[in-house]
Amino acid sequence: MVDRPEPHWTAIGRSLAHVGRVTLVDHTVLLPDGSQTSFEVDESVPYSVAALVVDGDDVLISRQYRYPIGRWIYDLPGGGGRADETLSQRRGANSKRNSASCPTIFGICTRSS
Repeated sequence: MVDRPEPHWTAIGRSLAHVGRVTLVDHTVLLPDGSQTSFEVDESVPYSVAALVVDGDDVLISRQYRYPIGRWIYDLPGGGGRADETLSQRRGANSKRNSASCPTIFGICTRSS
């Protein structure tokens, strides 16, 4: 995979949206097309999990914009966990959610010979 310059989101504001079981921070961002939107970031997730899905020489990956780090990434399917869950419970929930909700973000990475 070749790293190419990608459009970035620019933070133009930040405010605390909620403090409780979770801490939500509302970020106001300027998108590459010049439009403005807000993006809530959960800053209280204690851990995350990922799944390595291998089929022969192929590996399932996702490509998505990650606002908190300001860039596009290739990633393994996964997500954040809650403090009251085991890693096994979260792994199963993320696999079901990812396979059902956003198949267009997934791609296949094939090992070259």
